Amino acid sequence: AHSQGGILARAIRFQNLTDTTSMPSQFGGIATFGTPHGGAPIVTTSSDTVLAVQKWIGDGCGVLSAAEIQTFVSTIWWLDPLISVDYIRQLTSQSCSGLERIVLPKLVASIRADISNGYAPGADPLDSLTRIASLDTIPVVTFYGVEQEPVFWRVLHSMTFTQDASQPGSIVYNDPFGLNDDARMGNYVNSRIAQYSMLEKFWRKRGKFFSSIQLGNWGARDKAELYKDARYWLGGANMAWKRFIGARRDSAFQDGYLCYCDYALIPTWVSDPSYCVSQTNVPCTVIPHESHYIVEEASDGVVPKSSQVDYPGAIEWPMVNTNHMQERNCLETKNRLNELFAGRHGLKFRLYEK
Repeated sequence: AHSQGGILARAIRFQNLTDTTSMPSQFGGIATFGTPHGGAPIVTTSSDTVLAVQKWIGDGCGVLSAAEIQTFVSTIWWLDPLISVDYIRQLTSQSCSGLERIVLPKLVASIRADISNGYAPGADPLDSLTRIASLDTIPVVTFYGVEQEPVFWRVLHSMTFTQDASQPGSIVYNDPFGLNDDARMGNYVNSRIAQYSMLEKFWRKRGKFFSSIQLGNWGARDKAELYKDARYWLGGANMAWKRFIGARRDSAFQDGYLCYCDYALIPTWVSDPSYCVSQTNVPCTVIPHESHYIVEEASDGVVPKSSQVDYPGAIEWPMVNTNHMQERNCLETKNRLNELFAGRHGLKFRLYEK
């Protein structure tokens, strides 16, 4: 079972164990691929109350659309002086309203389905499944995707650059395990970043030149800022996405104390607050000192590894260079299924070739 299907399989198993009369057991083992057993943080960050993902996508739509419009306007010599950067920003801001229904529809719509609320970290349905799973003896294998960087552009490529597997023309229409290429969008994004950087430098130089001869620069500096904003959004998108899915997060721990005394210009670090004592009876203040660091873990571009394997007593098995969508239809899936059906993870999963 893949993704949500893994939760569904666990729900069926829950019924098997709690209502044996009307729901007799239908299977003897469970294998999941990219299932958010421990919850999917993206459900929370894209919730109707937080809307962090939607706002981020909206910001991206605004700056990227503005950059593309400006590039087009600049190709028409008589139009460029007439359309200001402020007007372009205002236009794109209005057109990007409600972006979650227009851009990245597969990504946001699948996350925001009503049933997905039950997959948020700490949601009651997941807690109930975990409690019953800790008492279960059924063999379980959790296959977890570990996608290479940039995970956001790779998973987005697999969602948008390929058609549904059942449609003619799809990569997997004739090859069920052919969803292996996921680098095209990342390469495209890198080329756009380079282009925006070049245009930013061009307009900055033009702005300096016209300023030096005391002539109007036709908003050259504003245009440079416009391309910088687009470049920054694209360049930071992968890191931002990893935070949304819970694969990159900030953490902190208390690391001693800072001793502020009236006679000292800078504070003194001490491991014990009792050490913060002035020998000259000058008043001192003790403040706990915190050290901050970033925690990052592997993910399949949608679900972090820790959630994919959060099933009591399960066997954990990686799927290297595989994103959330590829977990259904790539060569790595074929190899892991062959191992599973050969009995590598237990005879309950063994299937003889026909």
